[in-house]
Amino acid sequence: MESQFLSYRQISVEALPHLIGIMNNSEHMRYSVNLDSYDKCALYIKRFAEQWKTLGYSCWTITEKKTGQVIGWGGIVIDEDDPHWGPELIYYIAPEKSGLGYASELANFATSYATNVIGLSKIVAFAHPENVASNKILERVGFKLVRYLDDMSRNLYEFNAGT
Repeated sequence: MESQFLSYRQISVEALPHLIGIMNNSEHMRYSVNLDSYDKCALYIKRFAEQWKTLGYSCWTITEKKTGQVIGWGGIVIDEDDPHWGPELIYYIAPEKSGLGYASELANFATSYATNVIGLSKIVAFAHPENVASNKILERVGFKLVRYLDDMSRNLYEFNAGT
């Protein structure tokens, strides 16, 4: 599948060599999960890769169309550690590709896919308050700030289809 500047394919552990540099970059991931080893990253990715079998949707590996370079991953998932939140938008873009609009493009694509293809009516997302870029992306895509969650140190956002 493709959007304007990106292409998407189901995430798999084969993408790990391309994604490990993103996930274990402590500075870049300071507002999110930081996986400081190949094994932790592999387990994390494998969990979401398995969701394609159980849910019929999950994350994609994201490739920049003009270069063919894997630049990140993301999509709509169910967090196995907090499944009560329901479908959640997540995205991780390589530090050198940040600020180019790719996270917004992915967020738009994933939200549209979730509502128009999967048929989801509600999606959540979380962003640390200091992660200004992520908060702006979510709002630009149509997510509404619900509240700050003290226990997670995150803003909770919701996207409701048709509103």
